[in-house]
Amino acid sequence: MKSREPRGGTPPEPPLLPLRRRPGFRFRDREEGEERDPGHPHPSPSGRSTMTFRLVVLPLLLALLPATASGGILALDRRLDWSPPPTPDLSAHRAEARAVPLPATTPIEVEVLPAERLSRLRSRYLDAAAQSPVYGGDRGRIPAIRLVRGTADPEAIAARLPGETPLLRCRERSCELRAPLFVDTGATLVIADRTVLLDADRGAMLVAAGRLFLERATLTGREGGGPALFREPARFRPFLLVLSGGEGILRDSRLAHLGFAAARAYGLTFAADRPQEGLPPPTGTISRSEIRGLYYGFYSDAARGVRILDNLFRDNIRYGIDPHDDSRDLLIAGNRVEGTRERHGIILSRRVRGSAVIGNRVSGSGGSGIMLDRRSDRILVADNLLENNGGDGISVYESDGARLLRNIARGNARTGIRVRNSRGVVIAGNRIVANRDAGIRLYTGPAPRTAAEFGPDFAARTSGLLQNNFLAANEKGDIVVRGDGIEWLALVRDNPAPAALRIGGAASWRRALAAVTGGATLLVDSRLVPSPDLIRLPLP
Repeated sequence: MKSREPRGGTPPEPPLLPLRRRPGFRFRDREEGEERDPGHPHPSPSGRSTMTFRLVVLPLLLALLPATASGGILALDRRLDWSPPPTPDLSAHRAEARAVPLPATTPIEVEVLPAERLSRLRSRYLDAAAQSPVYGGDRGRIPAIRLVRGTADPEAIAARLPGETPLLRCRERSCELRAPLFVDTGATLVIADRTVLLDADRGAMLVAAGRLFLERATLTGREGGGPALFREPARFRPFLLVLSGGEGILRDSRLAHLGFAAARAYGLTFAADRPQEGLPPPTGTISRSEIRGLYYGFYSDAARGVRILDNLFRDNIRYGIDPHDDSRDLLIAGNRVEGTRERHGIILSRRVRGSAVIGNRVSGSGGSGIMLDRRSDRILVADNLLENNGGDGISVYESDGARLLRNIARGNARTGIRVRNSRGVVIAGNRIVANRDAGIRLYTGPAPRTAAEFGPDFAARTSGLLQNNFLAANEKGDIVVRGDGIEWLALVRDNPAPAALRIGGAASWRRALAAVTGGATLLVDSRLVPSPDLIRLPLP
């Protein structure tokens, strides 16, 4: 009987099997009509093979175990002792995001910075963006607007500017920004129920070291009288940047045609301003908004506590959502990430910690749906739908302790879930079907960067626990495990579809244990029993 896909993209949540010690184990013989395993051309009758294994092979395996091995072959050690981490209360986060009030306007101080002072500001705010041609030659004479203190909307700022300097023009709830606009620490800019056009030809950008509120607002990059469409990575486009000491609140808003390939100028960025020591890292909430056609849909550098809730990220260029470099305590939930052109829909890279990726739908990415990369440890990835992406459904590279729970990965061009050089990964309750590589692939191999980047404790090792995953119709097998550095692998079986486990590696794989019984634990440990280069075990 064919399995039925769940409606609405909500993954099934099968109960987790209790882990319990079993006195013995057996290999399941072929059922009548089942294709014969080429590695076992002359299978014994069921009773004889089971008895031979228990009386002959099992004692030999036990004899090979080190004396310090506690509890026997199927000992349930702490590697198998895990419980699902608490899932953030999304309803509470959503209510809190809605409840933040728009601040009332107050008296303000505004100044226009002449071009010679912009060079100092751009070294603080822009980094590589200062190298853009828009700031070179005659265009380097562009002045900038600075909101020094107070709370203002664009009209209030425009009213304080000299009449002969049309840097910000507003009429009928539409404004055109034709210069960089900086919001200083302690100041607040509110853009509500308005459209702001940022002129790429004049080097417009919006940079906040204070507070920035967007509600029912539209921010669009403009060039030559039309939208600032992406043409090439280095071509300047306006951008929005929140720095240290800053907070960005975006609700029910729309951002389009922003960002280019320069540090902190990617489109929508929350990035710590390291020279400004003593200021808190940037933070904020992006909710119920549409982010379209940005170079990066979202990027962060050392941000804290950013919440990205219930947004649509569509047709962004490089990445959809990309928290980076020591960002912490992020919540990425309920988003749709569609059609990311070049790379991954959602990627957490370079020491992103303490974060959760929950209930997102990622499709049509050029790379993977979700990726954890470069020591982004202890990340919860749960209840996501990853489909029709150009890479894996979920990729975990050099990132320990990931919890991949109740996700659906289907129709992806590579593996459903791929794990490389990552320890203690739990893969449980996932539905992994019709991917064009394996369903789950765990392996070790050379990292593309030096081990020094990952810290002195880094080693090319992989270990993990697989429990209650549904695997079917994956073109290159359901579970593939390869590499010399597989420390251990535990499977708690309750798959409703036939599956196969393949273990491969060089002669340095000294020992492996395989136990298969209905609902039992299958533990494969490189320290347990001798292993050939390839073991194939049919799982009933």
